[in-house]
Amino acid sequence: MECNQVVFVTAEIDGDIYGALNSNQLDNRIGFSDPVLANFSSQTADEKRDRWRRNWCYPVHITMEGK
Repeated sequence: MECNQVVFVTAEIDGDIYGALNSNQLDNRIGFSDPVLANFSSQTADEKRDRWRRNWCYPVHITMEGK
């Protein structure tokens, strides 16, 4: 993995945490589909939140175990 590459991202939407994983940054991509080129730059903030709510993982729980 290289620095400055997004591995995962989260968003709080209506008090719930949603998340997405960038499988291109994993050493073992078995089980993940091939990347799909997409451009969402024309979406409004509301449209993006709606897309994230439909397509991202939920619920997401982030812990600081091991620290």
